[in-house]
Amino acid sequence: MVMRYAEQPCPHCGAKLDATAGFEDDIEPRVGDVAICAACHGFLVWAYKQPEPGKELDESDLTQVKLTAREFNDLPGDVRADLLRAQAHLEEIKKQEALKGAKH
Repeated sequence: MVMRYAEQPCPHCGAKLDATAGFEDDIEPRVGDVAICAACHGFLVWAYKQPEPGKELDESDLTQVKLTAREFNDLPGDVRADLLRAQAHLEEIKKQEALKGAKH
């Protein structure tokens, strides 16, 4: 299942991010959810933007920021393993696409 959201740049590489796919049916991002940029494979975490004075935060104020090494290490082991597997899978896809392009 894929969910679209307002376009935002990846904080690692600047690629345009506008969709998320998840392992479960409920993929609407929430604060603390983790993700991976499909372009650079950097780890991300959903967080609230800096609020405007007097404005209450809501889900439209969510943005993706870099997941720090400390935050990564604080994740449950199964979540860290899932992220590393997904990152390795994206790397393999990128390698296969490069090989395919080199043959043409």
